Amino acid sequence: MRYALALGGGGARCAFQAGVWRALSEMGKDVAAIAGTSAGAINGAVFASGGDGDTLWNKISSEGAISAAQKEGKLPSKMTEVLFGMLGDSFDIEPLRQLLTEHISEDRLRTSGIEFGLCVYSANRMRAFNFFSDEIEAGKLIDYVLASSCLPAFKPVRIWNSRFYDGGIRNNLPVDMLISRGWRNIITVPVHGAGLTRDVNTGGVNIIEIKSRVPEGGILDFGREAVGRSIKSGYLECKRAFGLVSGTEFFINSESYNAAQNAYGRSLIDGVERAADMIGLDKHREYTFSELANAVVSLYENNAQLIKAVKFIQSNGIFHNKQDFMGDLYEAANAVICLKKR
Repeated sequence: MRYALALGGGGARCAFQAGVWRALSEMGKDVAAIAGTSAGAINGAVFASGGDGDTLWNKISSEGAISAAQKEGKLPSKMTEVLFGMLGDSFDIEPLRQLLTEHISEDRLRTSGIEFGLCVYSANRMRAFNFFSDEIEAGKLIDYVLASSCLPAFKPVRIWNSRFYDGGIRNNLPVDMLISRGWRNIITVPVHGAGLTRDVNTGGVNIIEIKSRVPEGGILDFGREAVGRSIKSGYLECKRAFGLVSGTEFFINSESYNAAQNAYGRSLIDGVERAADMIGLDKHREYTFSELANAVVSLYENNAQLIKAVKFIQSNGIFHNKQDFMGDLYEAANAVICLKKR
């Protein structure tokens, strides 16, 4: 099956999409079209030109190209600065242009066989425009990608004497672009961005949404830890969307999850996840059910509340009204007790 990929805008949160792309590549999914807005357009151009999203985002976070420019006052570091930019205090776009030039090859993108599109906002006409690479003049691709990711705080990108800004102002997740070209199997990757998401008629279209439950960092948080968490989250959420991992709070290998469900039932698994959450186990990695369960048994005594609940249940016996009284804590503690008896 061939897929199209819609990448939403959201600044540093778009590191999530690099993890999604790596998972899609590992699974061998045939992505033949990509449309993006803002930082989603940057990712899309990198992916379509054969670049590595992990490399791009790790460079941003490790070498601090963006952070350094923020400290020097060349790029906005807070959302308030973006808002001030709307009033005329504009930041320099050149640091971003240099980054795009290093990681996007226009020649490779145009010969990749992947349809690539992006959305920009025209300040002159006060409306959004959609462009695919076959509609963009040769040698101008970087300019269009830069325009799509040009927050209001930046100096506008000028193309054919018009001023262009971030396409997220009007269309932060350009699913409509892909539908207009006949794509009916579309993977969407929104990232809790600040732009407007347009309502689109998706009748007859198979939409697979890959989305983090909560943002791993702020829109302008390009720090190493936040970017790293976002990449891991995108990778694992993509595997969840295609049925390779399961779980509600944690990422559990689906084969081991299903085996555990057949052996112990869903309520025990839920209790193990709640206990693991209380203990503070890492939520940015994949577990087998046995790995998660063994970690819970080994570490539950690190949580005073969980210890008290286990002792209370053991001393008073297990009956259903305790579940009403203790809520999720009952399920977590009861799971620990059951695991210790295995």
